Amino acid sequence: MKLPKKLKNKYNAQSSKCIIGHYHQSIGEAQYCNKLTFLKNAKEIKEIQYQKPYELCVNGQKICNIVVDFVVTWSNGKKEIHEYKGFETPIWNLKHKLFLACYPDIPYIVKRRKDLASWLCGFYK
Repeated sequence: MKLPKKLKNKYNAQSSKCIIGHYHQSIGEAQYCNKLTFLKNAKEIKEIQYQKPYELCVNGQKICNIVVDFVVTWSNGKKEIHEYKGFETPIWNLKHKLFLACYPDIPYIVKRRKDLASWLCGFYK
């Protein structure tokens, strides 16, 4: 099956489909989506938003946008940003710091490729 052209990744990551049928930029991101979907089906998560853009503004002036992988709303109403990163680029590091400064009340959880085995190990047993 040929993947859509728009999902070709400049970092040579392999695009992958998650269990609910949409494509992600990497296999790890798709696996993380699967985990979040499982938690949603178990009623621990109320809502998952995918690839949501946020404006990053400083002193009322828009600097740039960041598109986060997942916005998770837990059953208790608490919102979190969940991001899967194979590796970090200098631009992402800057946008991440700007996000933390612009949205200090929204927790930003980053899962990295090196952590993949440990957080999926117990999940698929």
